[in-house]
Amino acid sequence: METVTVSSDHARAQWRETVDTAYAEKKRVVIERNHKPTAVMIGFTQWQKIEADLQRLRRLEAATLTRERYALRHTPGAFLTEAEYQAELTAAGLAQ
Repeated sequence: METVTVSSDHARAQWRETVDTAYAEKKRVVIERNHKPTAVMIGFTQWQKIEADLQRLRRLEAATLTRERYALRHTPGAFLTEAEYQAELTAAGLAQ
């Protein structure tokens, strides 16, 4: 996917054109303020794909932590409390 960089002033003044670039032309639009990247605009379809990938990654991370927890519980001398497990999930952004 191609990336286009515009200033925040341009994005504001040419809003429809900026949205069309992200949506119709399927390009990432990086919006800069004071010559520093501050935001990215992408089309909704691209966002949905990214969001689905993130959900799959979160499920994979949760499964990995569950396997590690299982291994710890079944390893002589190893112990992981429920609080420690929940803290790991929270730190990984996986707590519900």
